[in-house]
Formats: sequence, structure tokens, C-alpha cells
Amino acid sequence: MADSPATALAVEIERVLREVDGVTAIYSSAPIVEVVVEEVGAAVVPAPAVPAPLISVEAGEQGTTVTAVIGVDERAPAHQTGRAAHDHIVDLLSRTRVQASVTVRIAMISS
Repeated sequence: MADSPATALAVEIERVLREVDGVTAIYSSAPIVEVVVEEVGAAVVPAPAVPAPLISVEAGEQGTTVTAVIGVDERAPAHQTGRAAHDHIVDLLSRTRVQASVTVRIAMISS
């Protein structure tokens, strides 16, 4: 994947999410079909590829969208950890002066 402002931002968001108390994992937010195609392609044509960021940052006609899929632990209610993750992303975006719609999905709750 080529370096781009969106890729750099996705990597930075991932770093910030790893610091959020209660976030135990970050999963790919790409559609499953895209993930499978990438994996099959990598198996067929092995190449030293840079893995795609786990966070989706997309600019479109409606503006920029950020999507993150996380796993959380049960020490706090999942929605509180999800809200904290969302707030950390929004804080980072405000510091970088990027306006975006932010979605955080919780994929797993673990003990």
C-alpha cells in the first residue's frame, strides 16, 4: 500500500486506540471480501507487501469517514470503552485539523 495522508492518519489512529484503557484488540475495518482477496492474492503472488492499515480512512463526496473495529474487555461497560475510543479518535482528528465522521464498532468483548 502506498504511503498517503489517509494511510498515515490510519496508522496514527491505530496507535492512539492501543493506548485506550479497555481496548484489547483492533480488527480490520475493511469489508471481509477485500480482506479475503488480499489474503488470497498474497498467497498466490508472494511479495513483500506492507499490510493495509486496520483503520479505514476514506475521503469521499460526503467528506472523510473513519471506521475502527475494536475488541474490549469487560472491566467497564463496552459502550463506555467504545465511547472513549471514539473520543480519542475525535481528539486526534481535531489536533490534525481533519474533520471526519467517526464510527467505532465493538467486535468482541473478552474477560
